[in-house]
Amino acid sequence: MIELAFELRADWKKLGYVFCLSNEVDRISQDYRKNVFEQAYRILLAWKQKNGSKATYQALGEALRRRTLTRTDLAEKYCEGGYQGSLKTDICLQGQLKRGKVSESDVVAMANDLGKEWMWVGRLLGLEDTTLDDIKESHDKLYECSYEMLLSWTQKNAAQATYHWLAQALLHRTVGMREIAEKYCIEHLKSQSASYVRPEEIQSLNTKMEQLQVHLPKESVVAVASNSTENAEVKIVNKSRMESGAENKTGAGLSGTSNPLPVPDDCIRKNFITVLHYTVWKELIIKLDPPRELQMRGDYKDLAAEMGFDVEKILYFQSLRNPTEALLTNCSVTVEELCNKLEAIGRSDARLVIDEWVKSQDCKCTACHS
Repeated sequence: MIELAFELRADWKKLGYVFCLSNEVDRISQDYRKNVFEQAYRILLAWKQKNGSKATYQALGEALRRRTLTRTDLAEKYCEGGYQGSLKTDICLQGQLKRGKVSESDVVAMANDLGKEWMWVGRLLGLEDTTLDDIKESHDKLYECSYEMLLSWTQKNAAQATYHWLAQALLHRTVGMREIAEKYCIEHLKSQSASYVRPEEIQSLNTKMEQLQVHLPKESVVAVASNSTENAEVKIVNKSRMESGAENKTGAGLSGTSNPLPVPDDCIRKNFITVLHYTVWKELIIKLDPPRELQMRGDYKDLAAEMGFDVEKILYFQSLRNPTEALLTNCSVTVEELCNKLEAIGRSDARLVIDEWVKSQDCKCTACHS
């Protein structure tokens, strides 16, 4: 019925009158305005529900051939046998299709991308219209509907709810969601940051840095910071600050004292929040991620709203096990901006966690040094 409705389109009313469903035509016209595809599907569904076992391909073919409708092309294509829907065709995507059952994380993320087509995707995944209508009736937001639909599909089909099946549904011509299929159903190599260095390059890195150092300004040097042989980060650091730090250790600063000179434009608060230590993140999560039944004011939802996230995105964070962590990972704000936003939602206690960590870093900028 899905593909027939897709091709029937504007002729759905004529078919409804042939079926003697004038009351249903009026109701469907009101309930599904400006959605001809849905209207065509609903009139076919109403006819099938009304006639039960009498709703045969033969009866449908006869209706489509009526003089008032004259859709012989559809009668021949869909009612005379031999037609195979596009779900039977091969999947043609750029990349290796994921194997196995669709993961929970992909379900959560994909729900944010399906939009108004969530119900059609559900039908293509084999869910009953009664199930989809119940979901639509119970939820107002598109994200909630999409998530509940995908959750129902995975729970109903268990291990059979595979990426292959999902890709077939997304690639169906009635929805044409190729970008989403490639985003979630294809294996993607983990992206590497610009600072990533392959293990085989580690040995020659120091030599390369020495060569590069010749071309750098005198006030700068190149340093290589590495936590393991798998990651190495190349940084250009301020030479005067390094010298100041060294002088601080020996007690022979340029000013004749043991205190290094402040660096005006190098405040740690101006860095993005990724600079925060994991213990700071952990404490923020504990403070902003309370049990949902407590409905604490000033939690991660208020912070997300303060950062400008819309309701659907906040609902996405709410569906995750660690919503605060997801929120902080998805925002691009500096340490100072985060502090200001925490203050704005009345969480000075959370801001204090960051302030104390900044103090422990002994920032040498003018503001922090004063």
